[in-house]
Amino acid sequence: MGRLREARAALGLTQADMADRLGVTQAYVSMLENGRRVVPQALRDRVAGATTRN
Repeated sequence: MGRLREARAALGLTQADMADRLGVTQAYVSMLENGRRVVPQALRDRVAGATTRN
């Protein structure tokens, strides 16, 4: 999920920061970014919310 990495980087977030926003571990964010896990739809919705600038 290259877009996750791009969105996270654009916001200046670390994987740990993104993990906190999504309610998952940093290791899971790493797996998602490296394509080792398929992103469930429920998590896609949380990613969308977590990467929206306020």
